[in-house]
Amino acid sequence: MKYFLVKAKCGHVGRGKYIEVDFPICAETMHDASQSCLQRPKVKRHLKNAISSVREVSFDDYQEERQAFNVNSYVRAHTKKETRVWLDEVQSLDYRDKRKNSFADRNERINYLMKKKKLKEEYCYV
Repeated sequence: MKYFLVKAKCGHVGRGKYIEVDFPICAETMHDASQSCLQRPKVKRHLKNAISSVREVSFDDYQEERQAFNVNSYVRAHTKKETRVWLDEVQSLDYRDKRKNSFADRNERINYLMKKKKLKEEYCYV
């Protein structure tokens, strides 16, 4: 058996966003390791490039990465709420409220939406 570190794109961190996680996997070949990683939870397996890289490592490096992987709070999260707690710890800005905070006040937001709606009505081809 050989030891591999498979870097895969994982989800549930926001719409259109992903995080890359190193999965320590023991397998015969690189292909088997990547296929095994695709079966893991949280991996965005619907993407064509879900696996970023696969590299062979020594047993000592494998053990170190495995311990770090088992302690990783993102990987251990079972619910969306736990994932959000992890995101708040890691990221300094809260991207979930980005659209709400882009306007200085309510009037500015309403003016923007009214102009947008007016433009849609002008270019209606129906």
